Parts: sequence; structure tokens; C-alpha cells
Amino acid sequence: MRKVLLLTDEYYESVLKPVAYNYLRHKKYFQRNAAIALGNSGDRSHVPYLAEALRDPEPLVRGYAAWALGRLGGAEARSALENALRDETDEKARGEMNSALAA
Repeated sequence: MRKVLLLTDEYYESVLKPVAYNYLRHKKYFQRNAAIALGNSGDRSHVPYLAEALRDPEPLVRGYAAWALGRLGGAEARSALENALRDETDEKARGEMNSALAA
């Protein structure tokens, strides 16, 4: 799941998109699903990967990474959320970050 969360455009275009075109047409949806799975895992070893996803260009991915960090909790997750919130410009992603910090 970590690799799907941090999916590169090149890998998506060359490997996943040709076989999954009718299922999920955009990379961001694969990444969103990966963030949900990692957040639900309860495994805090995923925190660094979710923290990295907070810098993804897609607000949807950043928002779900924030949600997942809120589910996992801990000092490292909180620090990543606080740092990302300072620079976040998307309203929905900011809302997820604030909700995760409040959890």
C-alpha cells in the first residue's frame, strides 16, 4: 500500500492505467484508497509515508493522508500535520488536517 500511496505518474501511466482504466481513471483515487487502508491498519510505521503524501500535488491525496494520520495518531503524525497545515492552501485538505489534529 505504501508504494500505491506514493505512486509516480510514470508508473501509473505505464502500468496501472492501461489495466485499470475502466475502474479508476485517475492516479489520485488509487492513492486515496491506499491512504484509507494505511490509516485503518493501525500501524504507525506508515506515518512517514503518509507524512510524505501530505506534500502530494493533489488536494484529495493530502486530505486523505491527513485523515489517515489522524487515525494513527502519535507525536510524529501530529508534527507532520502541524507542519503541513502551515502551507496548505486547499480548503478541504486544511479541514481534514484540522480534524485530524483535533482527534
